[in-house]
Amino acid sequence: MLLILFVVPVLCGFTVLLTVYGELGGRPGSSSPRGIDDFRALQVTGFLAEGLGLLVLLAAAVVWVCWFRRMRQNAESFAPGRIRYRPGLAVGSWFIPVVNFFLPKQIANDIWTATTGRPAGARRWLMHTWWWLWVAHLATELSAYKTWDEEKTAADARETVLNALGGDVVAVVSTVFAVLFVSRLTRLQGERAEGSGGAGRVR
Repeated sequence: MLLILFVVPVLCGFTVLLTVYGELGGRPGSSSPRGIDDFRALQVTGFLAEGLGLLVLLAAAVVWVCWFRRMRQNAESFAPGRIRYRPGLAVGSWFIPVVNFFLPKQIANDIWTATTGRPAGARRWLMHTWWWLWVAHLATELSAYKTWDEEKTAADARETVLNALGGDVVAVVSTVFAVLFVSRLTRLQGERAEGSGGAGRVR
């Protein structure tokens, strides 16, 4: 699964950042981060890891919205006319600024309720946890407007590295819960379709 593959470049970047942080720790805070050992190699390796991660993330995003739309369509067969938003928004809502902080979650809520036939419970906590981790991941990505090698001083570079390390941890944990969410919801829809004698056949 592409979501799992996404973790690989993130971990590579995490390793680079740890190395950079160790190198920066041995330098005066007012000195330039460009003076650390293997500056160019660390800079290029980190850039390559970020580039690979972006490519995998874009591919995963395409697969994700296709899956999410299919879940929305399947949910309609379980609870006709009870889903608040059209299938097209199951795709578009992820790419609309600000809206993507709440609308996909509302659609997911409706999908989960239609699939389980229950307004609460049925391991709904998994969906909530996945969602808030994704929001945290998105927020950290939006705030990461500068990289450590662009900072003027080692002190500022260390702070940037720490923020980036925290963002990588959130990214990995968010990915794990996304995989669990996909697995759980897909299985629930399969079980619901089998239990309805095929009347709500999943796609």
